[in-house]
Amino acid sequence: MNKLVKTLCFLLYSLVVVQLKAQDVSPVDFMKTNPYQLKNNPSADLPYDSHFSVGIGNICGDFRNLDFRMDNMFRYDASGKPSVIDLKNFANCLQPENGLNSTLDLEVLGFGKRLRHGYLTYSHRVRFQWANNISDDLFQFAASGNTAFVGYDNPVDVKVGLNALCFQEFALGYQIKATSQLSVGGRVKLLLGVGEAKTEACNVKIITDEDYSLCIEEDLALRLTSPMPFQIKDNKIEFENSRFNVADLFHSPGVGIDLAAEYRFDDHFGLLAAVNDLGFIHWKKTGVMLNGQIVDNGQFYDNGTFLFQGINVSELQKILSDNEYRNKYFNDMKDYFDFETENSGDYTTMLHTNILLRGTYALNDKHRFIAQFQGYCSGLGVRPAMTLAYNATLNKTFDLCASYSMMKRSFDNLGLGFTCNLKFFHIYAATNNIIGCFKPLNTSGMNFQLGIVFTIVDKRLH
Repeated sequence: MNKLVKTLCFLLYSLVVVQLKAQDVSPVDFMKTNPYQLKNNPSADLPYDSHFSVGIGNICGDFRNLDFRMDNMFRYDASGKPSVIDLKNFANCLQPENGLNSTLDLEVLGFGKRLRHGYLTYSHRVRFQWANNISDDLFQFAASGNTAFVGYDNPVDVKVGLNALCFQEFALGYQIKATSQLSVGGRVKLLLGVGEAKTEACNVKIITDEDYSLCIEEDLALRLTSPMPFQIKDNKIEFENSRFNVADLFHSPGVGIDLAAEYRFDDHFGLLAAVNDLGFIHWKKTGVMLNGQIVDNGQFYDNGTFLFQGINVSELQKILSDNEYRNKYFNDMKDYFDFETENSGDYTTMLHTNILLRGTYALNDKHRFIAQFQGYCSGLGVRPAMTLAYNATLNKTFDLCASYSMMKRSFDNLGLGFTCNLKFFHIYAATNNIIGCFKPLNTSGMNFQLGIVFTIVDKRLH
């Protein structure tokens, strides 16, 4: 028992120190009879001879909104109804960097078969991963204008980070009981990149002088990749090939691995450690790099910056009264901000890696308590997570789970899930934030995982 406590404390300390980022925590991970506990735990010892699913076996989505709360945008009357939009209060409630994260996972085909010494699995999945950071200055500027940012030492400093990835995954896995107490498992994955979007730089500074003249500086670099080579001309995307070819999906290959080990100290205590999505995708000459630049288009250009020193009375009158002049004036303004495009060439991106540590206490065969620490590395910041869960297996028919997760600036994640085990198939559904189903605009996230999977029970394990 002392060894277990020391091990848990050490691994918890390690996770806090490296500051990982939390991925979607699902109650399905903790359900004893659900085959898709394998998703984040390749070492799970399933009580089945085989399982099989097509199309609807595992549909999973997760959206994380750490900082944006719509309640902060309104003032309310005596009856509790929104009466006034308060954008300034909304901006004041934000963090210096505000994160939005999303994942979508669809299993096209999956099956598993128990062999003599272990459990063999295969799956084909389509996956989407997205991480986004936005600085609060964008909203402060929208709420207060440039009058709140006067002086060269007090600029509007807007920063935006984007890291989005879409790919196909073909995974072959194997789980085996190395000893009576130790179960290990892993997956080797072939990855085929579908598309990617990532900001190498996205920073706009607006400097307001004491005389209220505006100077705009920008540093913009966005990389876009698709299965088919394309170019951007006159703000339009033009593909080199007019028809899509299946071979285009094989231009950007990659590899990945998942690894896990679970150790049972006795009939009650267990410890699991896992690393998922450790890998990369190599993109080959199918993308472009967009580099923002301020071009010399006339009087407002000043040594690589846009300098606006105001308008005189006659210009203002024309803008207000002459529609043609007004349109030309603002179109000319827009032409100062341009993009230069170039081929991105070959490059490599890493997957958003998921690491977890889990401790389990089984009261008996029907009731289990779980504590889990999980992290998710996306390349755009860090966010640790801790989950406490309870799992009940009732009459071999129902598998129920309730969970509570704590994340950075997110403490309202109450999860519920169930699995209904019928004779030859399972129907299951779960969410890690039931509150988000009823208040989607004012909670830290929304999550769902559901599906139907066919199973054959291995009687040797009962």
